[in-house]
Amino acid sequence: MLGVLVPALNEEENIHKVLEGLFSAGIAPENVFVLNNNSVDNTKRIAKQCSCNVIDINSPGYSKTLKAGLRFLKDNEYTQFLIVDGDNEIDATSVNKIIKLSDQYRLCCGFRTNPKRLGEKIVNAFFKKKYGIFDFMCGLKLGYVEDFNERSLIDFGIDLLVLSHIKPESILNLEIKLNSRVGSRLGNNIKVNFMLVMSLLMYILRMRKLK
Repeated sequence: MLGVLVPALNEEENIHKVLEGLFSAGIAPENVFVLNNNSVDNTKRIAKQCSCNVIDINSPGYSKTLKAGLRFLKDNEYTQFLIVDGDNEIDATSVNKIIKLSDQYRLCCGFRTNPKRLGEKIVNAFFKKKYGIFDFMCGLKLGYVEDFNERSLIDFGIDLLVLSHIKPESILNLEIKLNSRVGSRLGNNIKVNFMLVMSLLMYILRMRKLK
């Protein structure tokens, strides 16, 4: 059974479009979980109007939000997860495609041809060489709940999944169509780039310790 996680922080202008895209792909509202991460706008109200489940996440941060969502899916015996960011940057047609192809792969990841941030490009270069994932920072992923790393601690979801046992040939990298978006939810690009690189270094050091 597939459970859909939609992390959202103040996305009242976008959340309805994201949810409608999921419904058009055949996802039932009862299997959609909007992870409301301290929104102070109408994100929660709009999600409930769309008959979706809303899980309030009080701990700030994208990683903690997704971790709580994946733990919820595991506790409720979902076998697969789909992560779709709530900012509507990822076009609904790409979500539809990845769902249709998901039964052929262990892990499905959307990828952007040209991520905006240098930090994202550095992280993605590592994950492409190490695991065969082109754009690990993309907000569209579909996989199996059993691959969830419950010990994940690093920012940006870098260690959210256990990837070492997933063969490259069982990974789908799907080029996605993007909708235009103004601004960034993550703040100053210099700060974000620094945090991304530091998070990657933490991940590399932790992986070496586990060997």
